[in-house]
Amino acid sequence: MINPPRLARYLSPRKALRLAGILAFFALTLPVARLHADTNTVLKQDTSVEPTSKGSVYGQVYDETDGSPVRNATVSVRYDNSFADKGDTVSKTDDLGVYHCNALIGRKSDNLDVGRLLTGGWFGLIVGAERNETRRVDISSLHIRVTCDGYKPFEGTVLCSRVEATKYLVRMQPILLAPVSASTVSSATEGWGIVSVKQCFAEPDIVNPGQKTLITALVHYPAKAGASKVQIQLYYIYQDKVQKKAMQLLSENGDGDVKYTVEFSPPGAKKGYVLPLTVHIDKSPLDILSGHDTARCILQYVTTDSEQKLAELRSDAFRHLQRDETTEAQAELKRLASDPLSDIWDDAELAVTSSIMHDTATMAYALGEVYKKTPENQEPEHQLALADYGIALTKNGDAAKAQSAVEAVVNSFQPRDRSKKVQLDLMVALGKAYLQEGKLEEAARVSKEMIHWKDYQYDLRALHFTDELNFQQSLKDLQHNPTPRNHQLYARMLLDRGRWEEGIDQLLIAKKEDSSLPGMQADLSYALLHFKNDESKKNPVPLDEALKEAESAVMIPGEKGKMIPTMDFHAWHSLAMLRLQKWLLQLQDNIPSSHNELAACVDTLLMALRTARSGSDINSGGAMPFLGYLGAQVTSIAGFAYPEATDDFIILRCIRSLISHPNDRLSLLDMGEALLLLNEPASAAIPINKALSLYPNSIEAKYESGLLAFAKGYLEGARKILSEVTNVNPYQPRALIILGKIYAEEGDLDSAAACIAEHEKIYGASNTISITSAM
Repeated sequence: MINPPRLARYLSPRKALRLAGILAFFALTLPVARLHADTNTVLKQDTSVEPTSKGSVYGQVYDETDGSPVRNATVSVRYDNSFADKGDTVSKTDDLGVYHCNALIGRKSDNLDVGRLLTGGWFGLIVGAERNETRRVDISSLHIRVTCDGYKPFEGTVLCSRVEATKYLVRMQPILLAPVSASTVSSATEGWGIVSVKQCFAEPDIVNPGQKTLITALVHYPAKAGASKVQIQLYYIYQDKVQKKAMQLLSENGDGDVKYTVEFSPPGAKKGYVLPLTVHIDKSPLDILSGHDTARCILQYVTTDSEQKLAELRSDAFRHLQRDETTEAQAELKRLASDPLSDIWDDAELAVTSSIMHDTATMAYALGEVYKKTPENQEPEHQLALADYGIALTKNGDAAKAQSAVEAVVNSFQPRDRSKKVQLDLMVALGKAYLQEGKLEEAARVSKEMIHWKDYQYDLRALHFTDELNFQQSLKDLQHNPTPRNHQLYARMLLDRGRWEEGIDQLLIAKKEDSSLPGMQADLSYALLHFKNDESKKNPVPLDEALKEAESAVMIPGEKGKMIPTMDFHAWHSLAMLRLQKWLLQLQDNIPSSHNELAACVDTLLMALRTARSGSDINSGGAMPFLGYLGAQVTSIAGFAYPEATDDFIILRCIRSLISHPNDRLSLLDMGEALLLLNEPASAAIPINKALSLYPNSIEAKYESGLLAFAKGYLEGARKILSEVTNVNPYQPRALIILGKIYAEEGDLDSAAACIAEHEKIYGASNTISITSAM
């Protein structure tokens, strides 16, 4: 069963998961699972999962008050459960606040490749090309300590902002140091940055044939040095090709704003057109504010008086868009779109603006115009425009029209060619139209066909469509045949949507009619553990029964009926969470057998992580005639295939640390937060409460206790705790977001808006709008 939505923790974008290869690899290398592990498992490290090699760690330290880099701060990465004062795990920040030290981040290994040795040339032997290298990065966070004269020290968990397995290094999220005199504390941030594009504009923004314009980008950059290293590019599309021009540093004033400019001559044409321009920060020596590396403007090329008048109206509409004056912008965009000389830009912006206003009828009309104006020879833009139009029609209640339009294009290709010639978004649009019309069989056919698209498993639209199809199919099966099994399957769909109470009701119906259903007790235990009200007190969770079922679920029949371990990550993960819960409860109650439970839990976590390893990138090293291979074959692996596995890895790391240091603050807090992200509040409460009792003044412990209260539905307590936390650590984005949700649920919309405003003050508001996200 898929876990319900969770707070996302992002690493670098995952590479394509080569599932068949992974399964084949594990089938050959995995030992048979030990469901009753011995205590040595706790102490023995598994090199197929856990880090053994040091790699490079980069990050930056800033002054909390103005965002300027902090020079000469001492940064230490924890190694072997301690922070050193010298050595390769310690570094000093430079003029730009950058530190570079080493830490255990994964496993780096190499071996001689006999095949390459026999077939390669003498040159490859000299340069070491006859070897295979593996670079695997496992971590998503590190424990870091920072000290500097005049600032409060920092010691805590810092998340990775980027993982580069090929280079075997990680880059960390920024660390902000609070001055000794400040009322706040030093903290690590997520998504914070100091460099941003504040604005870009063209002067003039309406040009005639032969006329040039000056494009200016206003960039916030607070450091006294390094502005010349910021790479700003101007991007635009002309004749279906992406063009770019480098922008040059013009001036720097005292308030941290820097100007970059480039002179630009728009391509000539016989009639007027709109040229959208995008300014983007391609490179910066300081951290860039997430989502604010881009700004846009428009340049209008006109050849007649009529085009000039329309261009002036368009400029007014764009200014309204920049000021978020949506109502005024939509009114002017409607006037533009209705003009015979309108540009495709007018229709696209009208669609975006209408989606924000939930005006689905206008959005569908505008996207229809975009589709009509997109030339058929422009692929894949033509198909993507049709996909957006089809989804908008369905959203507006006109699924039959959407089906007709999309079906005609999809069916013009042979089924065997569609995965190569039809955009996946177009298949999603067709599937959604079928769902809206209640044609589940046709929608199921589309879903089955989608599997052949290489990006299917990473496409959010496709995954949401498949999930909705499964939900509707499960409901239909239950309505036509209300068997205990169908009640159970429908309950699982409800649980995946966080509809705990409805799911529990369906499970109780199924259990009353047939208590022997496979997985019944595990499903009910899972639901009751996550239900926020007092239902769990009325229905005690039979943990041992759930464990017994989960243990049987990870062993499946193999050849000749022999039981072998499953390769299903979620089965192992579910068993690990139950075993972890049992160990934590026994540890809390000082039960002597807790060590045996811990050994079994560690063994299960290792199995889960083995099955969750993500796909790899392979660089063969290149080859040339006569010379042979020019470099070693390098296999790069970053992270895990499932977000839950990232938290499983953190929990395993915490267990290793807590064995020898049972009161370690950072490990207790890391385990608590990981369990909260996994929607395991009952288990999370044990390490969080212990950390809070041992370190009552820890802001991090208070923060997690606030998250725990929110997860359990205690909104008033969560609000009080998180308000206290944000007073001393305003750079905790999730605290502000959750506070806003609490205020909204309590009906205090003014306070909710204030939380959002405070969040945007620190982290900024996104300056990009997606039609997809609104649909």
